[in-house]
Amino acid sequence: IHDVTFINEGGVVKLQNGFNFNSCYNIRVTGTGSKENYGFEISGHTPGDVAIDINGKSKKITCNNIYMHDKTYGFWVKQEVANTCDLSLYYPNWYMDSITIYNCKIKRMNQEGMYLGSSGQNADRPNGCSQYPYPMRLSNISVHDNIVDSTVRSGIMLCGADKGKNEIYKNKITRCGYEN
Repeated sequence: IHDVTFINEGGVVKLQNGFNFNSCYNIRVTGTGSKENYGFEISGHTPGDVAIDINGKSKKITCNNIYMHDKTYGFWVKQEVANTCDLSLYYPNWYMDSITIYNCKIKRMNQEGMYLGSSGQNADRPNGCSQYPYPMRLSNISVHDNIVDSTVRSGIMLCGADKGKNEIYKNKITRCGYEN
């Protein structure tokens, strides 16, 4: 999908499965359609679940004023090599570009609050097709004015953002990194 805005109206929209954007562009998810600070609430845990999953050839996506809690991941912004044999998704062929996350609240994640980019940047993970490609990189990532509290792993993790202007600022991060 492309050129779409998701906005709440008349109160808080409660979701269990959240959003999955695969190869989408010019998307906005904004919880500013009512007087509440967070117009979308995404909660309910099943193993491996993600509140907002941005993957594939996605670009130009903005998410704001969303409350997510009791999931495995808050934001998943990447394409892991194990999930596809499509070489066009790997470095240097594709950069996930212009992802903006602000004014969101993330609580009680069973893994990361925000998992932005693959942590396997050294082409040391197989893709299921007997290849060990470099994962896609990120560019022009902006993460600001969020609240992240109580995550088992990192609150915000950014990997492989090696071009453009990438910034993480004015976030409040508390009680993260409980694993081990």
